[in-house]
Amino acid sequence: MTLVDAVRAAREAGLQVLLSDLGASQKRPILAEYDPRRRTIAVNARIARTLSNERGESFARRFVAFAIAHELHHHRSGSGDERAAHRAARAACGDDVATFEAAIRALAPR
Repeated sequence: MTLVDAVRAAREAGLQVLLSDLGASQKRPILAEYDPRRRTIAVNARIARTLSNERGESFARRFVAFAIAHELHHHRSGSGDERAAHRAARAACGDDVATFEAAIRALAPR
């Protein structure tokens, strides 16, 4: 699933995708969040921007697509099961969450 595909899937599910500042916690940053009331998926813009600068635009786009697929699973399933959402995102995108988690842990403090 490309970023374009992920955004399209979110729109088809009636959701808006936002790049938002979700905070700067270095210990446990919020990567993305699904808000069922607002019908949005917000992806942490700060992390996406930093990944783009440090790992390249393609890597950052894969991160955003994965995050959207992950949050779409929560929307579709109505479940808060993080492992299931990681599995669904991996099946959709081909990436493992560990790839992004390691890259994010390696980011220099901003």
